[in-house]
Amino acid sequence: MRLLSLLSIVISINTNAIDILSIEPVYNRQDGYSQLLDGAVSSTLQVNSLGTIRYSYVNPVVVSIDVGEDMKLTGLSVHVQIKKKSSVYGLQKLSLYEEHHGGYRFLADKVLSPGMSVDGGAWVDIEVVGYAKKYKIVMHVDGKLLFLDEIKVSAERYNGNSDQPNHADYVDDVVSDSYSRFEKKENTTNARLRVFDPVVDLVSGESIEVEANKTLKILHYGVDNSDVNIGLELNTLDEQRYSVFVNDCSGNNIGHSLSELQVVQANDGQYVYDVVMPLKMDQRIGLKSGKYMLTVKGLDRLLCDEYLVSVSMEEKNYQVVIKSQQYITETIPAEVMLWGYPQDGVLWSKPQEAIDYLRGIGVNNFLIHPSDIPKFDGRSSNIKSTIEKYNNVEGDRYYLFLAWLPNRNPLIRKDKHEQIRIVKDWIDDLKEITNISNVVVYIHDEPNNLERIKFNYDVARLFKQVDPDIQLYTNPDFSRLNSYQQIKYVELYEDVFDIIQPLDKYASVFSTLSKRNDYDLWTYGVPRYPAKSSSPIEYQQLGIKAGLFGAKGVGVWSYSAIGGKSEWLDYDGYKADWNLSYGSDSGILDSVRMKAFKRGLQDYKLIRHHINKGCKVGDIAKVTLLSNKLYRFGLYRKALVEFCRGDIS
Repeated sequence: MRLLSLLSIVISINTNAIDILSIEPVYNRQDGYSQLLDGAVSSTLQVNSLGTIRYSYVNPVVVSIDVGEDMKLTGLSVHVQIKKKSSVYGLQKLSLYEEHHGGYRFLADKVLSPGMSVDGGAWVDIEVVGYAKKYKIVMHVDGKLLFLDEIKVSAERYNGNSDQPNHADYVDDVVSDSYSRFEKKENTTNARLRVFDPVVDLVSGESIEVEANKTLKILHYGVDNSDVNIGLELNTLDEQRYSVFVNDCSGNNIGHSLSELQVVQANDGQYVYDVVMPLKMDQRIGLKSGKYMLTVKGLDRLLCDEYLVSVSMEEKNYQVVIKSQQYITETIPAEVMLWGYPQDGVLWSKPQEAIDYLRGIGVNNFLIHPSDIPKFDGRSSNIKSTIEKYNNVEGDRYYLFLAWLPNRNPLIRKDKHEQIRIVKDWIDDLKEITNISNVVVYIHDEPNNLERIKFNYDVARLFKQVDPDIQLYTNPDFSRLNSYQQIKYVELYEDVFDIIQPLDKYASVFSTLSKRNDYDLWTYGVPRYPAKSSSPIEYQQLGIKAGLFGAKGVGVWSYSAIGGKSEWLDYDGYKADWNLSYGSDSGILDSVRMKAFKRGLQDYKLIRHHINKGCKVGDIAKVTLLSNKLYRFGLYRKALVEFCRGDIS
């Protein structure tokens, strides 16, 4: 099935108004269709108060119209919007049926070339003559999405005595008849296969067509046995049977997986490919039009560096040769943090599954919600059982987020001696509950003005006064401070905090003004709002920026921060969903953005490896940040390695 999105449908006629009898599927709207003053009929399927577009999974789309008595139909035009980067190619076929004696019979059709036109609006016209009162228009989608916004019918009055053309016999079902006529058309290409980079090209819309019975070669550059992810775009009239195989140079079958890239709605109303939904692998799989991700693991562990991907459909064979070169590094991976609480919705409904998933990404720093942290009045908490969920893997750290504010914390209106006692009792209680060596205290989130920056520092200094060994974390924003204040607070923060993780765009304040390097300086990123329609490349760049900056850790907002609502829908809570993963009956699913973030962690290792070897990669890597095309299949990695070898200037 295809996703149909109706912006609005306007049907006009050059003489009288006409009626829309139905649009299939039927929408659950009490007001139905309303008559406009200008004589046209407009669907109310436009937008609701939140700006979302109504949609339904359907293909083809059938519109039934009534042009009135004694009208001669002389033409039909359908207007669609085309946006190829979202797999919106318009129409593949348009059929028209007229009513006669209570049934319908074929009147005319038009088959269009795949990928109708350039981006923008496009008209599809049929020259036709009809004398019926009612008609059915059958529209087949070319691609996954159809944006239909206008239908024009040209008609004129006649006296009712004109000769009625002798059309075809009656049909039982207009949709089935339309399909059968499509299949009988000569020189019609039903199915197409295109290849793209699933991180880069979902934004650019670029792809490479694979010609049937020919071979396309793709060059891929990975890091440390990284997965090879190739995007496959299928465009077909109806569901086809496909077989997908991956073989090495000796003809041996190589393990792989195939996932469908599913569409979700972002907070700005756009429909975007974001969910990576694994498919159950079978020798022959039924697939529909859409975008998919083929994943092949650990190619460089084998003897070959070329692998053949074979996709068979409609008795045709499409072949893609992946030539993969993997660069091996000696760099310790970055410390990784993805914000998200163990009790936050369906993503944490099975904590062990969530933890294993996060560890598989490389996450080794976990956030503990304030409700699970011991209270500063001696009350107990769930801190021990919460940390035990993580199995206390060596190297993990657990961040106790206090969420204190200058006007909301247990130290307010207490003298200095009382404050010291409260903090000391809390630390002593904490030591009795858990191993404090892997615990980090996170006092205040993103202090970003002078009051909060000073408050965060004063509390941190108090903790260090009570116990110098307690680990402290902060993620400050000094962008609003003047230059004198920045110099002052960089020095003060370096004295008390063990881990400092500014937002990547503000990290240069610390690298420029820092006088010490005996603490961990990390970076993190919050891609542009709304997150789900942001370019996945922004998530990959987080690792690249951290590598160039020399950060020891990198983070991104967020694994889960959905406020107890659903991560599948951006309109169900008080804020947009920034989640990088989706919960499902089959387990936790990656988003395309998560795949991009993982790719960025590979880039981090590659950059740090060559910097540690003495290569000044800054210039070439900065160029990479300016050109999205260099990300395609890791091309810039090749340029970076050759630059460090002296092969290119």
